[in-house]
Amino acid sequence: MSDTDALRHEIEREHKAIAKTLRRMEETEDPMALRPFLEELRPLLETHFEREEAADGLHAAIGETAPNLLPQVDELFQEHREIASDLERLCGHSERIARLATEVREGTLELIQRLRDHEAQENDIFGHAVYDVHGAGD
Repeated sequence: MSDTDALRHEIEREHKAIAKTLRRMEETEDPMALRPFLEELRPLLETHFEREEAADGLHAAIGETAPNLLPQVDELFQEHREIASDLERLCGHSERIARLATEVREGTLELIQRLRDHEAQENDIFGHAVYDVHGAGD
């Protein structure tokens, strides 16, 4: 197997792994459930982009057979940086959403407890008022 064939095989394998993650992301409607997929995608893309941009990557393979396509390869490499930046931005958003969701959940539990304590105090006060006013004379 030539180096170019081996590279093509590895790139195809990586494309399949990336596509599998993308399908799972696409099927996910809950933004909170996207976070693990975004995190899973990060190393897949890093490895994939590094392989394609390596000295023995796409530039070398395509330069041997179709050097006229090298400007398009350079555009793809630029897009790699843009995609990586978009992914980092989305990972940051998902981390903030997770923190906010945790704050909402913890705040909700605190509010529930506070309302229960409040109602218990009201019931206690009301019970004493009724008992003290009406119960003492019975």
